[in-house]
Amino acid sequence: MCIIIVKDNDKQISKSILRKSAEINPDGLGILWLDSWKVSYHDSQDYKRLETKRPYIAHFRYATIGAVDQSNYHPFYMDKQQAYLFQNGTIRGLGNQVKSDTKHLSEILDDLKPRHWRSLLETYNCRFVTADTQKRKYAIYNEEDWHEQDGTLYSKDNVLDEHLLAVYGTLKKGNSNYYHYLSKSSYIGKGKSADKIRMVGDGIPFALPKNGKGHNIAVDVFAVNTKTLKDVDKLEGHPTWYKREKTLVTLENGQQVNAWLYFNDTTDTGKYMKSYEPSYNYNSYNRYLFNDYEPSYNNSATIQEEEEEYCGCNQPSVVWDEYTNENYCNTCLGII
Repeated sequence: MCIIIVKDNDKQISKSILRKSAEINPDGLGILWLDSWKVSYHDSQDYKRLETKRPYIAHFRYATIGAVDQSNYHPFYMDKQQAYLFQNGTIRGLGNQVKSDTKHLSEILDDLKPRHWRSLLETYNCRFVTADTQKRKYAIYNEEDWHEQDGTLYSKDNVLDEHLLAVYGTLKKGNSNYYHYLSKSSYIGKGKSADKIRMVGDGIPFALPKNGKGHNIAVDVFAVNTKTLKDVDKLEGHPTWYKREKTLVTLENGQQVNAWLYFNDTTDTGKYMKSYEPSYNYNSYNRYLFNDYEPSYNNSATIQEEEEEYCGCNQPSVVWDEYTNENYCNTCLGII
């Protein structure tokens, strides 16, 4: 657990991200202010002090090893190297009931030259930041495991803004594009558009711009992060092909939510549908390929050799012309 936030810009992080960071990681907040290079320690519920344009590196702790008190709040200062250490993740074998694994690791690093830190830290399946107070520079480790949103880095993505997305067609649960784009997102449930919407199927489904006509169309609702929303935008060609708009959706339990829904005004056949389902979904497609297929022979059957087909020259055919429905041999083709 835990999360590190590296905000080296003048943007302000949304309240929902900070609140969620504190709720998920309630065991302490440490902040390195990058404009002053001063560190302050707080309760996680003091997250509102991060609602600022000041640049900082912040750590919300979720205790796994070590006592839950300020002695184990990140970052940890390394006296010899005059640097700080932040960590997201757990290193088994370090720490005890009193001392956290990160504090133990900071003591190990303090006895090493900084040039050796990366080779050691990147052997662990964790995310780290070290901050040199003399050079006023920081370093990020295992960068490929970090998540970027609006120029800010997060060591985990479970706190990033969620968007409600209502989908139909191949993005619905169990259909082909669901597995590639939405299978890792939170499924909220089935629902219907609160407004009547015209939806047509012209090879692919189109929800037409709202005008009070049509049906309360059937949708699946997901909570997605910003990266997933951008990926689905690319799939749908938003905003030049499909264009998403906030739409009121009534869930099966009666709750109403505002969710993004993709519309397209490029076609209108005049025949409106309540729902669009592709001709097959991912599961049925696999059943067809692997479960329902029966070969036309079995191993115990006697396989007879097929008779060779001959062309007009009475030679074994080598080419079948699908346009004339005739066989041709090399002689016919003038090859021999």
